[in-house]
Amino acid sequence: MNNYSIYYLDDDEDDALLFEEAVMAIAKQQSFKVHLHLSEDGNRFLENIKSDKADGKVIFLDINMPIKSGFEYLSELRSNQTLSSVPVVMYSTSAKESNIVKSQQLGANYYAIKPNSMNDLKKIIHKAISIDFQKETAPPNNFLFNQLVG
Repeated sequence: MNNYSIYYLDDDEDDALLFEEAVMAIAKQQSFKVHLHLSEDGNRFLENIKSDKADGKVIFLDINMPIKSGFEYLSELRSNQTLSSVPVVMYSTSAKESNIVKSQQLGANYYAIKPNSMNDLKKIIHKAISIDFQKETAPPNNFLFNQLVG
């Protein structure tokens, strides 16, 4: 059985609850263990992920946060030697090309636009934990995660 740790940083409680429902549904269907770490506090999020020594981690970062943006947290992750290789999916309602490009330039592995359906959200999360990020990277012309799971 595989184990996964998913870290999700978002200040929107409704989005966090929906994300949690999707993760639990996936884990139940696939019968693998998922440790979901929800946080609306970026500092606590960084502390938690720094102390997690397990493999099989993936981070979902919302861009629009109250104190620091998801871009700032992404920069912190990429500048930290022990966290720089942890896969990051920028996860936002924004489909602005400038946000997608900036995410890629700052070192995100993928960019995902928050979907409108639970089924699409489950596809995004399942794809994220299915990728071997050490072997697979997003091609420059296919950085938008939603296109991979369509």
